[in-house]
Amino acid sequence: MDSFQFKIEDKFLPLLHEQVWEVKDKLERYTELTVSDFAEILDLLPPAPGIVMDFGTGIGRAAIYHNYINGHKSHYILADRDGDSKNNTGEYGPSEDQYYNDLALTGEFCKLNGIKSFQTFDTEAGDWSKLPKVDFIMSHYSLGFHVSVDRYIDRLHSILAPGGTILLGVRHSYHLKDYSKLFKTQMFRESPNKPPLPTQHWLLLKDPIKP
Repeated sequence: MDSFQFKIEDKFLPLLHEQVWEVKDKLERYTELTVSDFAEILDLLPPAPGIVMDFGTGIGRAAIYHNYINGHKSHYILADRDGDSKNNTGEYGPSEDQYYNDLALTGEFCKLNGIKSFQTFDTEAGDWSKLPKVDFIMSHYSLGFHVSVDRYIDRLHSILAPGGTILLGVRHSYHLKDYSKLFKTQMFRESPNKPPLPTQHWLLLKDPIKP
């Protein structure tokens, strides 16, 4: 395994996903999953993006690891719904999307783990029109996995910088749609991951076409 390891404090433990991580060492599992995810997509990551949005950031694990392998060169927008979503049902599953989010704690966790430049953003209550243009949008186990891509694709398209990239970890049952009216490039990659790691596949959307 990569020498990378998350730093943790007790106050962050409620943000660790209870249903997925019913294992003895949740932090070790987070590290294993994160390193494994990125190993599949290193060749798809844009080099040194100025601004990165981690959509469905949760505790911020993907942003933290991207920051680690990217040499601390980017500004991160940690984007998710803020607050208790235990009554929410995922669009692709009955109970997988039930968890607790606290963007303030997410920011603290990311700072503890080495991200120096970041902001948090509530995807439901936040004003998308006030966001800066983003060079790279990534989403792990969120958009296309728990939430329909169509629900947010127009908003993501509107904030993506010219030449920008969107990379989504989607579930195997996700039915791909044609986004050629919005992006010049669309690519789908199957994941080689096998259980017990949760399997997500990869949807790449690149070079937005502006209206």
